[in-house]
Amino acid sequence: MPLHALSFTAGIDWSAMRQPADVEIDQALSRARRINRLNGVTGAILLYPTRLVQWLEGPQAGLAESLACARADARLTDLQVISEGAVDTRMFAESWLLFADLRAANACPTAFLATLANGTAPIGCEEMREGLRSISARLAPARHTHAAMLV
Repeated sequence: MPLHALSFTAGIDWSAMRQPADVEIDQALSRARRINRLNGVTGAILLYPTRLVQWLEGPQAGLAESLACARADARLTDLQVISEGAVDTRMFAESWLLFADLRAANACPTAFLATLANGTAPIGCEEMREGLRSISARLAPARHTHAAMLV
């Protein structure tokens, strides 16, 4: 089965949250991880103060389902796909959805991640992949949990 990837960015409407932000984030991550598991999708989500960036990898049908769920989320605004294409391997093969909280000042470990915080125009899938690959092992604020890992 061919492997594909896509990434998107979206604004966050914090006023649409019905619970404290950390509770809402944990519940949203749990739901997204369940959906990704069902769809054979792995990836990462980078949370900034006003935006998020998500990288997903898996079968095209699974990516489409995960993207549809994100588009239906009332807490997300201005969702834009920024890269998509075929890939040879998974970058986040051990995680249904790795979470990196980059909301704190100076939390972005690379200039590439800092530019994503402001939104971005569409970029090539390989460019996005390279930017994420360079930091995938160094996401210091990332939170690995049993729910996120493929165990």
